[in-house]
Amino acid sequence: MAGSLMLCAAATANQIPSANVLDAAASQSTAIADGVYLYGSAPEPETLGAAYMVFAAQDAQLVGAMFMPQSSFDCFQGYRDGNELALQITNSYTQEVYGYAIALVTDDLQVASTGNSDFVLALDGFYDLGTPGESELAILSTCQAHYSSVGTEL
Repeated sequence: MAGSLMLCAAATANQIPSANVLDAAASQSTAIADGVYLYGSAPEPETLGAAYMVFAAQDAQLVGAMFMPQSSFDCFQGYRDGNELALQITNSYTQEVYGYAIALVTDDLQVASTGNSDFVLALDGFYDLGTPGESELAILSTCQAHYSSVGTEL
C-alpha cells in the first residue's frame, strides 16, 4: 500500500508540466553534478502526507529513494534524459519495477537577475531541501546497498 501511496504522491509532481521546462537540447549538455540531493513536495522535511526523494548522483547515474515520513520507501535508479529525470522505481513490497519521469525546470528569474546560466538542478513539483539528514542518508544507503547486491545497472 505504501508503494501505491508513493506513486500517487510522486505523480502529483508531474501532472502539470511547468511553463519553464528546460528544452531538451540545452539540458542534454549539462550533467547533474556528483553529490547527494534531497527534494520534497513540501518545503519542510518530515511533513506528513508529503513525498520526498533522496538520491546520490555519480558519473551521471542516480540511485535513491522515494518516501513519505513514517512510511516505507521505494528505491530507484535513474539518469538525466533531456529535460527530465528518467527513473526506474522498485516497489518495496512487490519488487515490481516501473518507470517514472520528473521534469526539470529552470529558474528564469535567477538567470535574469544574476546573469548566471549555470545549470541548477530543480525538479518540477519538488522543493530543494538542501543537505539530507541522518534518516534520509540511512534510506539512501539501503538503496545503494540493494542495487549493488543485485548487480542491476541502467
